[in-house]
Amino acid sequence: RFTCVNCGSEMIAKQGKIREWHFAHKTLSKNCSHESYLHSLAKIRIHDWFYNADQFLLGLNTEYRCSQMADCIWFDGENPSYCKQNKLHIIDLKKYYNSCDIERTYKNFRADLFVYNNQSDKSPVFIEICVNHPCSEEKINSGIRIIEVVIKSEEDIDRIISSTICEGDDLIKLYNFNPKSQVIDSCYKELTKFVLDKNNRGFFIPLGDVNCKTYTDRDTKSIFELTCDAGSLMEYSIYQMGMATAYKYKYPVRNCFLCKYHRRNEDKYMYDEGDVTLPIICCLYKKLGTNKYCRSTKAIECRAFAVDKELCDTIEKKMRTCYIEIWERKKELPI
Repeated sequence: RFTCVNCGSEMIAKQGKIREWHFAHKTLSKNCSHESYLHSLAKIRIHDWFYNADQFLLGLNTEYRCSQMADCIWFDGENPSYCKQNKLHIIDLKKYYNSCDIERTYKNFRADLFVYNNQSDKSPVFIEICVNHPCSEEKINSGIRIIEVVIKSEEDIDRIISSTICEGDDLIKLYNFNPKSQVIDSCYKELTKFVLDKNNRGFFIPLGDVNCKTYTDRDTKSIFELTCDAGSLMEYSIYQMGMATAYKYKYPVRNCFLCKYHRRNEDKYMYDEGDVTLPIICCLYKKLGTNKYCRSTKAIECRAFAVDKELCDTIEKKMRTCYIEIWERKKELPI
């Protein structure tokens, strides 16, 4: 004998050859509809899920912020998305609540499902089932934590009880939770670094190998380091910025990029000495009898090398819009 989960009337199984097998009221009931059936079924199944599942997970949109944010030179108040961002914070309601009642009144409001802790006075959570009628403004404004579950079919119920209840899901609406910010040890913001060694040779550390927590780890052979927020790099690379700045700091660096006789190689298919796309064209190659296309390190031995001071000044001006940290072995100069 089968009965309706909503009105308790007897149901019969219809197992014909045309329509999908289903149950129907043996006698038509004026007090029972598909809406009320879904509403009652959802309450029963979510109630049973609460007691039978090992966890009852809820995902809340929560602010995560770096613990170093207040004192970090890399924090950008105008664009704080890396150091401070909203992410889903997953909590298990069963760690805080051990009971769930169907249809219970609290503070003059009737909850479809009343989730509470019977061993403490912790504020309860309402689970409201919305088939056609959403939660009332009065109930929302009461300050009670509410999980509103939108149900249009039995498949929606299956989906709810087989996954985490997450804010932002089209079947879920949350009210009055207001989660506290989560403080993390470090956001590990990606930085990039130029290093000049004691032989005045420069190199850069690849993106991803330096972050806001490790950028002060100095290379044992370095005498000068320039660290930059990777997101603020524009038309000049970290290597170009580093070499130009090292020159400004009176280091005897030599690189074709810094030479006023260089031009950028725009021929992507040029090969020279086995290398693809050598970046520099020397304007004096005919006069000096050298290769037109050369590696930038050729400046170390080039007798015609002359620093392009105007270029260095241009790079310095561009860098004023970037987040930069400059370190010298003899002193530290954050800017």
